[in-house]
Amino acid sequence: MQQNQSPAPVTNITPPQPAPKEQLKSKKSLWVILILMVLAIAVSAWYWQTQKSGKPVVYNHLPAGYKTQAPKAGSLPDGFPQELVLSIGQKQILRAEDTIVATGQNYKIVDVQTADQPESLAGLYRNALTDAKFGWQLVSSNTADGVTVLNFKKDSVIFTVTIIPKDSGSQMSLNYVVGK
Repeated sequence: MQQNQSPAPVTNITPPQPAPKEQLKSKKSLWVILILMVLAIAVSAWYWQTQKSGKPVVYNHLPAGYKTQAPKAGSLPDGFPQELVLSIGQKQILRAEDTIVATGQNYKIVDVQTADQPESLAGLYRNALTDAKFGWQLVSSNTADGVTVLNFKKDSVIFTVTIIPKDSGSQMSLNYVVGK
């Protein structure tokens, strides 16, 4: 007796597999290499361009109205209030400059060497200038690493005192800025 058997269904078909990840990694690495090459070319071109000229190039001239003057050694610039150079002991003016910048502001800068200690100078400026006699407003006062910076304001005038310990005394930079 023969039995009628039908063939067994085919079951060895493999499901579709995802694409290998190595192909994606190689595309990403090619892009990274390409970007690095473009950056290297750009940096090389910039370096070559800066080395080619040898001298720095100034594209803009000083603004119109910019002037600077240095008064005689040991004296204050014209218009710098002498009463703003405070000291209990001896003092010596090291540098004075009178500069008008393009915005029209007038910067009067004076560097002073004094025998006073930095802490006493800072206290002297805080107390004297904020007194009604002078009428300045203390805007800010900061001390870091032994350097004290005091900012004062009166009307449209700004006065900045920077005090640095120097030898057995102090050195001050006094910046008197008059608005337009």
